[in-house]
This record gives sequence, structure tokens and C-alpha cells, in this order.
Amino acid sequence: MYLIDGYNLLYQFEKDLKKEEINEKRERLISLLKDYCEKRKKKGWIFFDVKSIPLALLPQKIQKSEYLKISYTKDADLAIINLLENTKDITKYTVISSDRKICDYAQRRGFKVLNSQKFKNLLIDFLKGISKIE
Repeated sequence: MYLIDGYNLLYQFEKDLKKEEINEKRERLISLLKDYCEKRKKKGWIFFDVKSIPLALLPQKIQKSEYLKISYTKDADLAIINLLENTKDITKYTVISSDRKICDYAQRRGFKVLNSQKFKNLLIDFLKGISKIE
């Protein structure tokens, strides 16, 4: 299962994201991840911090998926680290983040880590593959 640092990945796509664009861009990223996970038959869990986002910008409806779980939490970094801390099976999760604290912790524990930029490139390749089919 992918554990995804949501805003960390989002900012790989949009370096200068404006507050009024956050909701739309976040929903587009979630939709892309949902499609990616469903096609790959690989589960994902994406975490978004809510501490710096006004409640009005959070989605009213959460996209449902068998393959992608979405969590809005006070501290996404801490939520991911807590999951890793409470997991003995190091093959269970692949951490997607470029946050040094999360990556260092996951690597010390033996979890697979993929930085957000590389995962972004996988998603772009996935989109290119879909557009060739359609």
C-alpha cells in the first residue's frame, strides 16, 4: 500500500499553488491517484494536513474508492509516521514523500520510500499511457 504525503505530492505538480486553487487541484490529484491505484490494483492512502487549510476549502464530498483511502488530518507527517511505527511488516507500505523527516524515519525502519518527484513522474507516464489508449 502506498502511504502518500498529499500536499507534498500536490506541490510537485503545482509549485506556486494559490489558496483559491487548492480544492480543485487536490480533487484532481485524488482523482488521478484513484485511477492509478485502481488500474494497478494497488491500494493507496493519501494524507492531507488540515492545519493550514481553511475548513471552507475542504471537500464537501469525499471520493469513494476500494483502492484509495483519503484522510484529512491535523498533521499528515505524524499520521504517516504513526502508521509506520505500529507496523511490524515492512513490506506492507511504500512511503511517497519528499519530506526528509518522513523519508528518514521510513528508511531507518526498512520501509520502501519513493520521493514525490519520482512518483509524480510515474503518474505522468500513467496519464500518457491512458491518452494513447483513448
